[in-house]
Amino acid sequence: MNESLANIVKLFGPLLAQLLETHQQKIDEIVFARRESSVPVLEALRNCLEPFPQFLESKQELDAFLSNGSFNGLGKSLQGLLASFLQTPADQLGDILPLVLGPVSEKFSQWFASAEKESSGPHYGITCDGCNKHNFVGKRYKCTTCADFDF
Repeated sequence: MNESLANIVKLFGPLLAQLLETHQQKIDEIVFARRESSVPVLEALRNCLEPFPQFLESKQELDAFLSNGSFNGLGKSLQGLLASFLQTPADQLGDILPLVLGPVSEKFSQWFASAEKESSGPHYGITCDGCNKHNFVGKRYKCTTCADFDF
């Protein structure tokens, strides 16, 4: 199973890295807007990276984000962490990923659950394509086929 997980990360990691690069600023904005529920996810990630010296730089960056409360550059930092994962040999990565992803995925599940509760807004960084209102409160309807269309 660990080997399968490593292979999945090696296979889809470059695509995820491209998405992280494209949406770095959006990640920063979302984490800042939802910082109360994002901090436990980032703390779990930082703590899980602790035993692995090859991820020291990412751990230190997470420490800085968490201590100063500014998440500008977090998307870029996560992209760097993913690059470190991709440079790790598959056999080692298979041992590392369950130790990192287990606790982080638990916190991430809680993050999504709280996001579900907050789905009525405010929707930071979103502009209604019907009335052009920015950061609106209320239900948000997002087109599933258009690149950027929200009501």
